[in-house]
Amino acid sequence: MNGSGHGATGPDDGIGFGVDGGGGEEMQMSDAEARGSLGIDEGFRGANVASAAAVVQFEGEDDDWGEVDTGDAAGPDVHGGGYQLRHPSSAALRSAQPGARDHHTADFGSSVVFCSGGIVMGPDHGVLLCSIVLILVPAVLFLAFAASHAVLVFFGVVLACFSLGSLIKTAITDPGIIPKQPPPATPPYELQRVVDGVSVRWCSTCNIWRPERASHCSDCNNCVQRFDHHCPWTGTCIGKRNYRYFLSFLVSTIVLALYVAAVCLARLVHNANTHDDDGQNYVSRAISGNYMAPILLLYAAFVLCFIGGLCCYHTKLVLDNKTTHEDLKYISGKSPYHKGNLANLHEVCCNMVPSEVHAITASLRHGCAQG
Repeated sequence: MNGSGHGATGPDDGIGFGVDGGGGEEMQMSDAEARGSLGIDEGFRGANVASAAAVVQFEGEDDDWGEVDTGDAAGPDVHGGGYQLRHPSSAALRSAQPGARDHHTADFGSSVVFCSGGIVMGPDHGVLLCSIVLILVPAVLFLAFAASHAVLVFFGVVLACFSLGSLIKTAITDPGIIPKQPPPATPPYELQRVVDGVSVRWCSTCNIWRPERASHCSDCNNCVQRFDHHCPWTGTCIGKRNYRYFLSFLVSTIVLALYVAAVCLARLVHNANTHDDDGQNYVSRAISGNYMAPILLLYAAFVLCFIGGLCCYHTKLVLDNKTTHEDLKYISGKSPYHKGNLANLHEVCCNMVPSEVHAITASLRHGCAQG
């Protein structure tokens, strides 16, 4: 491949930024990438929108598999090579897909789709239920045993609802799944090519050229736009379309934990100062008559340590315009996508793209209704 910029490639399941090293030398493919070109994928699972064995099909005239980020040149040069990071247009990506035809197969991997794509859940439903219980049960105990005034109860209910709502919204929102395509009649010879000035990588599992910053999740068996990570607490991927809700969940849970800790601590101090000194030490007087307050205080402290560290890490990623996948695997130092802190924050929190899953399932439902 020929190009004009400095090259950098990601991991086997990632995507490169550039095309070559400026001197015309070809990119080197690893053994794992060579195996990927032969369609070898150890973690393949074939569940889809209908069931683990069913494949939904429909006819259509347009081969549009959804919008991706179509912004122009953005970000600084990569390693000073003069190559400006850009995003390929949807039309360019569609034309690059081999085997494009009017007959489509809507396969969403292991994700479960409801309400014409309005609800998209990952394969791990049980962990979501556990996460809900871990928030709901302590919140109920706090309201019942620690919140002694109506005002405290009101704010506790609001914060708990906000935390649970953000968690559920994260879990049921399409993270940015790129639907699989039918196997091409002729597989592409190369694993990476330039589309609209951007290096894109072939996914042999999904049979697509996945756009920049997308990656394949082996848990959900899907390629996801701006893939961040597969969250073990929501049971789904965190990607371009639900990352903002994930951040909202982290922040709201921290605020809830701080609120619970503050109220419980105030309750314990009040108990210690109001009880008569009958030979008990300060701690004994504090917990006398209310054994739930110290338990909730310890639980809130644990949540703050765990979720607080995670929130600080993701705040740094947002300001640097990185994903967890990029930060851990192949981007070190300043991100080539960095546009400034405010611009990075706006891109993450305000730049929502349409759901391709919803577009396909809605078209399928509309076609069936007309038929």
